[in-house]
Amino acid sequence: MQRFLNRSWRRACLPGLFALLATPSVTAQALFHVDDSASPGGDGLSWATAFDSLDSALSVAIAGDQIWVARGRYKPSVQTISGNPRSVSFVIPTGVKVFGGFNGTESTLSQRAGLFSQTQLSGDVGTLGVATDNAYHVVVYNGGAAPGIGRLDGFTVDSGYADGPAYETNRGGGVRVSLPGAGNAADLTIVNCVLENNCGHFGAALAIDNFSIVRVKNCSLADNTVLEKGGAVWIRASTLVSTSSIYARNSAARGGAVFVTSNTKNTPSVSFVNSLFHDNSATRGG
Repeated sequence: MQRFLNRSWRRACLPGLFALLATPSVTAQALFHVDDSASPGGDGLSWATAFDSLDSALSVAIAGDQIWVARGRYKPSVQTISGNPRSVSFVIPTGVKVFGGFNGTESTLSQRAGLFSQTQLSGDVGTLGVATDNAYHVVVYNGGAAPGIGRLDGFTVDSGYADGPAYETNRGGGVRVSLPGAGNAADLTIVNCVLENNCGHFGAALAIDNFSIVRVKNCSLADNTVLEKGGAVWIRASTLVSTSSIYARNSAARGGAVFVTSNTKNTPSVSFVNSLFHDNSATRGG
């Protein structure tokens, strides 16, 4: 009798159990708060218990989540290359939306104070004012298996110095989007941002690769410098749509503001709408 009961239980219950386990998990849509003046140890679930570092919020956020960041100057602390202090970056998980410019009292996004110039993401992680020990990339957004469009909205991104010895470390001083080895193609929207005073070898403010898609809107990419190509932006086999943005006083050997290239598998697509270019320079053309 016991054997029969055991078999009956398995027949009746296990299919339901298997169906439960096979049901896809619902994507969380949590909201985390960050304020560099907050007390350490917060859980990020409100302004009163905000994280005191952006890295803390990025470490727990998953696709669909939002991060709200109050005005302040934030520097990355998480190394992407073990033992290399210049490899620190703010790594945004796939599908996470990061909003800056808050004063730390808002309860809805529409109330955001718009303190974009006062919400700074800085790569000046070494000796202050010395560029050669700055972070290779201030912000990194990689593709991944999880779907979703990431967002960087309402920040000033400065002082990245992408002059590393490897392909992954000499592109995108301000923002690096999905370079080889980083996973699948990435999809990122950059809005209400200033990307300025970044340096490197390619794409000082922004580097886009690996069939990725980036939208730039209401942004300023200014006063960035590279030794080689793409003073502000370097694009390889990817898509860039730029709307209502300014590219000013950037410099390079080739492509003072933007340098675009393809590979054997994909042709890049670039669109500039209502965008202003002025005072960019290149020593060898473009």
